[in-house]
Amino acid sequence: MTQDEEDWDKISMPALLSAKHMIYLILTLEIIIQSLFLILAEYSDMTALSIQWWILQFNGLVVATNIGAVILAIMAQKTANDIGKVQSRVLTPDFYRTVMAFTKLKVAVEGEAAKDERSLDEEMQHLAPHMYSALRSYLISRSMMPLPAPGLEDLGVEPAPAQPDGGWTEDDLLLNNKTIVSDRGHNLY
Repeated sequence: MTQDEEDWDKISMPALLSAKHMIYLILTLEIIIQSLFLILAEYSDMTALSIQWWILQFNGLVVATNIGAVILAIMAQKTANDIGKVQSRVLTPDFYRTVMAFTKLKVAVEGEAAKDERSLDEEMQHLAPHMYSALRSYLISRSMMPLPAPGLEDLGVEPAPAQPDGGWTEDDLLLNNKTIVSDRGHNLY
């Protein structure tokens, strides 16, 4: 697969973090950080389920949530940067000009179809076989080796008469009621 094909795949199917993965990430952080705050409460000689213990645990929850939010924001920004890089490689000005050209073609076909009271789909159904046949015939004709041009003798054309001594005069060229006879004795004019 070429880089361009990979880029189009990345645009159509970006690698985003799913909600399920976000929840797993936040819960994992909550468990790890909350465990640290439980250990901190134990070493601080706090009475379990006292107001100070609950405040410390609540702070642990807030810290874990904030760290999770920051990590998810960083991951989201990285994903956005990756998508931006791919889009800048694929969605070039030339791509947009091509899309505009096809849009103009579509509008023109729609206009012509409307004159015949047909929809765009009906017009495309009508035109598609003709366009395919014409394009296919053109491509086949271009892929064939051209036949050599036939010679004058093959076409039954007499060879030109020999040039008279001293060259052709203007009267000879304009014929001035003269009859030119070929080398074979046939009258040319």
